[in-house]
Amino acid sequence: MTVRPTTDADILRVVDMVEPLRAAVGGLVAVDQPWIAQVGARLIASTDTGFSGAGFIAGSLQPALTSPPPVAMEHGL
Repeated sequence: MTVRPTTDADILRVVDMVEPLRAAVGGLVAVDQPWIAQVGARLIASTDTGFSGAGFIAGSLQPALTSPPPVAMEHGL
């Protein structure tokens, strides 16, 4: 799987994917689309965030609890 840099155009694509994903897995938490857009914009502004070829947030590089070197942290989208 390839990971590419994120762009502003990715935000609405992600927002549109979340409700169908929540419904498909029977998620109990309500989807807050404005919040998703805000978080997406913050992640896109970060230099350590990428998107998979399918358009899902792949994660950001951050230190783990168990190790200081950065690892890919999933964001659940």
